[in-house]
Amino acid sequence: MTQTYHPLLSPLELPVKTLTIQCITEYPLQWISQKNGSTPSTSLAGSFGRAVWQLCVFGESACERQTDGEPVCQQPDKCLVHCLYKPYSAIHRRDFARPVFLYSPTLEQQQGEEISGFTLEVTLWGRQAVSSQTAVLQVIKNMGITGLRCEGVLIPFSIISVTASPVLSIAERLTVWQSMNHLLLEFMTPLLLSSRDGQAGYFRKTYDLNNGLPLKLLLANVAYEWVAWDIEDRRLTLDKSERHSLACIARNAARLSAEGLTVARLQLTEIDLGSRFSRRNQHEYVIQGFTGIADIEGILQPAMPWLLALSLAGGGQKRALGFGVVRAWVR
Repeated sequence: MTQTYHPLLSPLELPVKTLTIQCITEYPLQWISQKNGSTPSTSLAGSFGRAVWQLCVFGESACERQTDGEPVCQQPDKCLVHCLYKPYSAIHRRDFARPVFLYSPTLEQQQGEEISGFTLEVTLWGRQAVSSQTAVLQVIKNMGITGLRCEGVLIPFSIISVTASPVLSIAERLTVWQSMNHLLLEFMTPLLLSSRDGQAGYFRKTYDLNNGLPLKLLLANVAYEWVAWDIEDRRLTLDKSERHSLACIARNAARLSAEGLTVARLQLTEIDLGSRFSRRNQHEYVIQGFTGIADIEGILQPAMPWLLALSLAGGGQKRALGFGVVRAWVR
């Protein structure tokens, strides 16, 4: 089976579609203060997650019954919650990031001002997400009916227009990057790169801004997660060991490609948002990351697939919560 999947070529077939949605609110939105670990993006992600459960054919949370400690959907062929909420892999025995990434530049940049309308950027990452576009739009409409939580109040909103891009594979999107020799990465929301420390349930950051941008670690993580999700998205019958081996090949290649890159200019700001409590995992984790810009030069061609994936699906941890949104500007 492993011969049918090439970890450096097969992921390039992953389809991606983006939606740009214009929304108008029933009352002005104005974030004056945020509780620990929260941002406008986490409010969007939480609202989306709650609205997704309305798709469950058994009613809210019914398909999250536990069997031997693992979530099992009771009717997976007819329900989209498994894909759109938090895809769980029985082979990897872990959750994947939700393949629907939400980002609103309007909300993230509002800086305490009143907003009566906002732009919502949606990235559908992979086959299951792209094929679920109609359901995703219904979920966002349901979000609007319930409203976004702002300063303790739910503010309803409605969709006034939707602009959809064509469905393009990563390989097709790479064609416009062929001649580039300079790339500007902009970290729009805090990017989190972390691992467990000695305290039970807590996390610590593994990067130091004094050491510059952890580009090698960042691309390696993107490569591993991309291959692991692509295999899951294709529903290939590869066991955990085979999947891990294939993802490691991509991770090592991405790490090697980063050696040819140089950071010509770097302006990063460290962000500390306190901590959040995970009700599902029953522990707290700290939200520490960075935002800013990085000018990338050097031998870009070998690293292009992972740089493009980074700009589409984001990087670091907690991407489904709206963290790690990255945009790439080609020069």
